[in-house]
Amino acid sequence: MCSSTDNYNIQLERNQEHLTFFNYVIYYDMICEWCENEFVQRRFNQRFCKKLCSKYASRKRTGKKRLERWKEQGINMTLEKYNLLFEQQQGKCKICGKSESEFKKRLGVDHDHKTEKTRGLLCDCCNRTIGIFHDDINLFRKIVEYLQS
Repeated sequence: MCSSTDNYNIQLERNQEHLTFFNYVIYYDMICEWCENEFVQRRFNQRFCKKLCSKYASRKRTGKKRLERWKEQGINMTLEKYNLLFEQQQGKCKICGKSESEFKKRLGVDHDHKTEKTRGLLCDCCNRTIGIFHDDINLFRKIVEYLQS
């Protein structure tokens, strides 16, 4: 066993595959790659102290998976355009105005499926709502009328 003066903590964790055996998992004191605060690593390859730091850093990464997904969906978007839109919208959903840090997912690219023109960055809830109503403005008007009655 390691002494308490070492820079890591040892925690006993049950191995779920073999319930009769136990594994030792070592958690090291780490420095967050984004904000440079010290934190205790809770999972293998954890590089950030909290989800917010991870979100900020993820926008600076290459985003290869996102680029591939955008191409598959027919969205004409690059990381540079995404970051520019993100800065223009101050990191907030274009409809509800909530900050990206309030959500588990990052803001998604909203686009018109007919013209394939990008409209802005939306939270998952707002983007799905538009998709559920198939971009039909008349249906949205009826919903507003219903809510006002």
